[in-house]
Amino acid sequence: MRIKLEVILLVFLVQAPVAAQTEKPADFRRTSWGMTREQVKAVESSKLIKEDEHGLFYSSELSGFGEVLIGYIFAEGKLVRTSYISQVRHTNSNAFIEDFTKIKSILTEKYGRPESDDVVWLDNLYKDDPDNWGMAVSAGHLVYDTVWKTKTTKILEKLKGDNFDVTLIVQYTSLELAGLEEAKDKEKKKSEY
Repeated sequence: MRIKLEVILLVFLVQAPVAAQTEKPADFRRTSWGMTREQVKAVESSKLIKEDEHGLFYSSELSGFGEVLIGYIFAEGKLVRTSYISQVRHTNSNAFIEDFTKIKSILTEKYGRPESDDVVWLDNLYKDDPDNWGMAVSAGHLVYDTVWKTKTTKILEKLKGDNFDVTLIVQYTSLELAGLEEAKDKEKKKSEY
């Protein structure tokens, strides 16, 4: 009996490291692409503030950046896209650019050099006045857009504005499952006509 127990224990100890090595790492927070709503709810500890046909939306604090909305988007019952949307409001619009730059630095440290890093002027009114670039963002004249890619994920950090409402978002999209959401959007548009 003792030999049998030692054999079982030995098999367990040999297989345990293999199981740990094959466990899929998280793609966003503690979630992985393809998870169901129930699986995401089981691992997300932030406060659920909204649930609808598109996804799950939580409120949380992001270390050093304040309140964020965390979104989990599903297509065909699978997690395909996630995001952090800053809920912070600044009286000085240039502070949004500072936030974007800090987050970009953190993402670059984590994912390496960005695949693309664009600053797009849609209206040149403030282009020669760096003290008003935050105003340019809030007016919709200036957009910051940076993209990284991993083996499984496209990460987009975007700072944009419209009618003096600024949005700072970091969005994560599954490379493998993005087509599910695109097909869902196509079907929705077809049904509207």
